[in-house]
Amino acid sequence: MQFKFPSAFEMADYSSIEAQNKYLQLSKIDLIIMPISAFLGAFSFLSDNYKIFFSVLAAILIAISIIIKFIIRIRQYEKIWFGCRAVAESIKTISWKYMMSADPFTSSIESSKKELISSLQNILTSNKSIISHMLITNESNQSIPDTMTNVKLLDLNKRKSLYIENRVSNQLEWYQKKAENNKTLEERWFYCTIFLQVVALTLAIIFANNPTIPLNLTGFFVTLSTTTLAWIKLKQYQELSQAYSVTAAEISLILQKSEFINSDETLSNYVADAENAFSREHTLWIARRDHLKN
Repeated sequence: MQFKFPSAFEMADYSSIEAQNKYLQLSKIDLIIMPISAFLGAFSFLSDNYKIFFSVLAAILIAISIIIKFIIRIRQYEKIWFGCRAVAESIKTISWKYMMSADPFTSSIESSKKELISSLQNILTSNKSIISHMLITNESNQSIPDTMTNVKLLDLNKRKSLYIENRVSNQLEWYQKKAENNKTLEERWFYCTIFLQVVALTLAIIFANNPTIPLNLTGFFVTLSTTTLAWIKLKQYQELSQAYSVTAAEISLILQKSEFINSDETLSNYVADAENAFSREHTLWIARRDHLKN
C-alpha cells in the first residue's frame, strides 16, 4: 500500500536527496582530482614542452579542486542534507502516529488534524535555518492527504496490520539491508586501499633499487590510496553498518511484541515504542546537522 505524507515531508525528503546527491557528486570529483594531479606529476622526466603542459594541466585541476571546496562550504549541501532528512523523518513519525490514532492523536478526526498541524508547525519552527533551503515539489500544494485520514478511520486490526507490515517490517528490512551493504562496501574499500598501498610499497622498493627508471608512479598510488581512505571516511561505512545493525536488532525485538496488541491503547503504546526506536536514528541526523553548525 502506497502512503502519502504531508506536503512538508515531500519537500524535506526531496531537498535532502538533492543536497545529498550534489554533496557526494562534488566530493567525488574533488577526491578524483588529487590522484590525477599526482599521476600527471610523474611525467616530469619528459621534455620541457611536455613538462610545462602536464604542470599547467595539474595546476588547473588543483584550482578546480579548490573551487569545489568553496562551493561545498558556501552552499552547505551537507548541512541541508542532514537537516532536511531530520525534518522529513520527524514528520513521518508524527504522520504514522496520526494514522494509527496513537497519542497525541487519540481524539476525534477534527481534533487530531488540528494536533497534527500544530505538531508540523512546531517541527518547522524549530528548524527555521533548514526550512529556507527546502525545495518546492509537485506535491507541495497538498496539505494532509486524505489517505492518512482514511487509514486512521480503519478498525484496530487493519491499522495494526498496516503498521506492522508497512512501517515496522519495512524499517527492519531497510536497516538490515543497509547494515549488510555498508559492511560489504567497507570491506571492499578497505582491501582496495591495502592493495594500492602494497603497489605503492612495491614501486618504492623497485625505484630505490633502480633510481634511473624515469617514470615513478609511487606518489600516484600513495595519493590514490589516501583518496580511497578519504572516501571511506566520507561515506562512514563502518559507523553506519554498526548503527544500522543495532537499530535492526531493536526493531526485531519490537516486531515480536506486536502479538500483544489487542486494543487501541496497546496499539498506541506499541507505536510510541516503535517510533522512539526509529527516532533514535533520526537524532543522529540532528546531531550531525548541529555539529556542522559549530
